[in-house]
Amino acid sequence: MPWPLHCSWGRTHHTRDRRGRSPPSPQARYRCPRFDEHVLRGCRLGRLVQDTEVASNDELRAPIQTMFVWIQQNIASTLEDGRSNGEIRPDANIEALAATILAVRQGAYVLARAAQSEEPFRKAADGLIEMLTHGVCV
Repeated sequence: MPWPLHCSWGRTHHTRDRRGRSPPSPQARYRCPRFDEHVLRGCRLGRLVQDTEVASNDELRAPIQTMFVWIQQNIASTLEDGRSNGEIRPDANIEALAATILAVRQGAYVLARAAQSEEPFRKAADGLIEMLTHGVCV
């Protein structure tokens, strides 16, 4: 899949894929997450931090928090790309949007695991795209 935002939400630095195609818009990148085939496993980081021993131990929790900060920064960077090419409003709160996207994705993993179905994850991803693309308030 081209340039997806995966569990680490890595931002692509490529201008073309192996077939010579240009990278898709930030909106399109949210539509093709590479980790869809493993939705029921959930996010490794999210699973780790749910462990009481990990959550209560600063030394164990710190690298996970660092990764979540890095992921959120990469989401924000992708959103900035969208702002730069006119896909995202100039007045959008990029940091708040990045935190929301990360929270929705983490929650979608939990819902999918609880239902033992990818459907809640896909619905959450579709809802996220709907909010980003069309907004929800009048």
